Amino acid sequence: MYGETFWLIIHTYIEESSPADRAWIVREINKFKNDNPGRIEAAYLKEFNDDIILSYWGFTYETFLDEIQKRLSESL
Repeated sequence: MYGETFWLIIHTYIEESSPADRAWIVREINKFKNDNPGRIEAAYLKEFNDDIILSYWGFTYETFLDEIQKRLSESL
């Protein structure tokens, strides 16, 4: 269920956003990962302070960002 929701959110965003917006997010994710090597989870939790438990969706914080980046990159 959670995984399906994730893919639906990504798909909807791709359909409703401009390529420029998607490219900007890809760059921001890349910058975030480069600025926080070896501490993605701690940096993510500090930056976004959300209640999402990504392990429910089968992700680590790094693989979550990787998947978003990959899907958005593929849509450009």
